[in-house]
Amino acid sequence: MLSRIKTLSAFALFVLLTSACESFVSDVDGLKSDPKLVVNAYLSPEDDTIKVSVKRSYPLYQLRPAYFEQLDPVKNATVILSEGSNSVTISFSEQYQSYVIAQSNFPIRAGRTYRIEVRASGLETVTAECTVPVQSAPAIEITEIEQLSEYGYSEYRIHFRFRDHSEPGHFYRVAAAQQYNFPEFGVREVWEYFSYKTNRVGAMEGPLELFLFLGLTDEHYFRFHKSVFGYEGDNPFSEPTPIYTNISGGVGVFCAVRKNIVSVNIP
Repeated sequence: MLSRIKTLSAFALFVLLTSACESFVSDVDGLKSDPKLVVNAYLSPEDDTIKVSVKRSYPLYQLRPAYFEQLDPVKNATVILSEGSNSVTISFSEQYQSYVIAQSNFPIRAGRTYRIEVRASGLETVTAECTVPVQSAPAIEITEIEQLSEYGYSEYRIHFRFRDHSEPGHFYRVAAAQQYNFPEFGVREVWEYFSYKTNRVGAMEGPLELFLFLGLTDEHYFRFHKSVFGYEGDNPFSEPTPIYTNISGGVGVFCAVRKNIVSVNIP
């Protein structure tokens, strides 16, 4: 009898909680989200062109392309890049699917502050500003080329480092890229060093060419990429990761970076 009373009590509690949850869900309005312009541009004096990607976000609860599909670019936008009293309207390039202009027509200079404004029909106008770092990216010093051999196949790992600038407030990004050759494609100062090593890389045949990238970035570039790399889409237990943006009225990032790229050839 006591066991039956416990069972009935548990069932009553379950019904009560279920009813409360249904009431709670019905009283909460769904989140609303209008589409926004998505703008991404990385200014660098070391590049020969300026590329501005302009796309359109998808509202919440709306079907969107699969993970590996790209969002279509907004081709009819007005993209204006300015620095002080100088400004230029950038045209859309079908080849790059972005808004592109040669730096010979609008140079990016160290220490200057640039502003972007993007307008598109039916969407809110967006703006952003960034300042190009004054100093160049530090030199890359390769400290070791490590050879790893397994099952008759050789792979390599590149160890390198760079020296931080003495002034505070610098942001850095390091990366490495492998190239595949297919015919069809006076005051004593204390310096701080940062050391890195690449993942294991190898070539199926022939020499291996690896590119080491070191970027001295502004804060917008650093915070945006840190938030993107912190996203764990395949982990159901990960915390929500808000993506950093400095685009007023939209999403994305408008930022600046000084680049240093070193080619490493391994026979």
